[in-house]
Amino acid sequence: VLEYCDKGTQVSVQGTLETRKYAGDDGVTRKETRIIATWVGFGYTPRREETPQNTEETVSKTTLPGEVTAAVALIQEYAQKHA
Repeated sequence: VLEYCDKGTQVSVQGTLETRKYAGDDGVTRKETRIIATWVGFGYTPRREETPQNTEETVSKTTLPGEVTAAVALIQEYAQKHA
């Protein structure tokens, strides 16, 4: 995902969440959550000089081929909060 967008870019993802437990090298049980994406769409990216008055939001979607596996920071944060 990072290859196709910058910070602040709207991203839509369709797919499933996969969570697994594993033991770290220190013996502590950890959880990992991944997004198994079947479709990813990229949309509007705000520019720093734009203001809400002159910003026209248009969304262009790009479909990536095949199954894309992405570990997204927001999903990891959500998973950690709800573990």
